[in-house]
Amino acid sequence: MRAYQTAIHHQIISKGENPHTEHYGGCEAEYPFIDDAKTQFDPQLVDLVKSSDHVFISGQALSHCVASTVEQIVAKLSPNDINKLIILIDTTSPVAGFEQQAKTFIDNMTNLGVKMTTTTDAIIG
Repeated sequence: MRAYQTAIHHQIISKGENPHTEHYGGCEAEYPFIDDAKTQFDPQLVDLVKSSDHVFISGQALSHCVASTVEQIVAKLSPNDINKLIILIDTTSPVAGFEQQAKTFIDNMTNLGVKMTTTTDAIIG
């Protein structure tokens, strides 16, 4: 039997502080402003993925904010780093009426190498 020691870090990202632009994604606003650094691309989540073995993603909503955040991260990663991303599918859900958008997002991310799992499987696995 082998014992593994794992460091677990929890990181919360603040977003949406500028009322003049939408900020679905955790890395940058939909329309970043030159004079507002909080709306521009923030690499901290990308850096977190690059420096980690696995990154578990949870949040609301799968069809909008989670999708936008993951898409922003994936756009800046190599295929090897994309494989570190794991969406905890039972801890997120789409906005009502946007189920197809969420399904398309899941299909696209799975094709790129993002893993989908449940919290139970993540703990047991």
